[in-house]
Amino acid sequence: MKWKQAVFKGKKVWAAVDDKDNPVIIKGLTPMRYSKSEGAKIYRGSSPIIRYSEGSSEFLPEGTMQDSPRTSSKAKGSSVKGLGSAKTRTPAQRAMAKQMAQDLVESFAENAIACFTDGACKGNPGPAGCGALLQFPDGREIAHSRNLGTGTNNIAELSAILDVLTIIEDEGIPDNVQLEICTDSKYVQGVLSLGWKAKSNKELIADIKQRIKNRGNIRLHWVAGHAGIPQNERADELAVAGLTHTNHKSS
Repeated sequence: MKWKQAVFKGKKVWAAVDDKDNPVIIKGLTPMRYSKSEGAKIYRGSSPIIRYSEGSSEFLPEGTMQDSPRTSSKAKGSSVKGLGSAKTRTPAQRAMAKQMAQDLVESFAENAIACFTDGACKGNPGPAGCGALLQFPDGREIAHSRNLGTGTNNIAELSAILDVLTIIEDEGIPDNVQLEICTDSKYVQGVLSLGWKAKSNKELIADIKQRIKNRGNIRLHWVAGHAGIPQNERADELAVAGLTHTNHKSS
């Protein structure tokens, strides 16, 4: 396993990354260690609050995974079960989800572009729309919504990701600029980054995955829907607007 130097709660750690130096994230947690030595204890830290250095990753001697992760109560709620569902989420879960999203956004590099996406569908299938909010390092924003005609909720959620990538291409953003794309769809996260096998929408998924591969420097994050996260609520409004009007983009 490869490791990259990072900071967790003010302390220097080495956090696990994959072959492309993207963070290893399992149910919102990332393996991390406080020592480079062989046999070092490996804990699991809340991924959104791990801040990676600019240095290169490296292979370290084998460590020992600990059963009890050294995380805060926020991290324990990072799974879907811990945060509940959008319709049944308690006030405490809602506050936890909102804080986790805030920690995630604050962990983004200053020169990264933060993108929040959402899909809407009136019936499933039914009239569908997608929305995206792109926030640039200079403070500029692009608010985008698109009418998809008749479709499913999953198509709408995937289309929002596709539209972000298209907008980035149209804006001529260099490939070396980091994109942080947020979705509230576990389906999207699963088929695009967790290796879930797609039973439908295969062509759309393949197109998105190829674009992500071609560009690089893209991370996909799950955030809880309808939890009072301002950027995500805005993306939801844009997606809903896409149900009833023609395509729109403003900056």
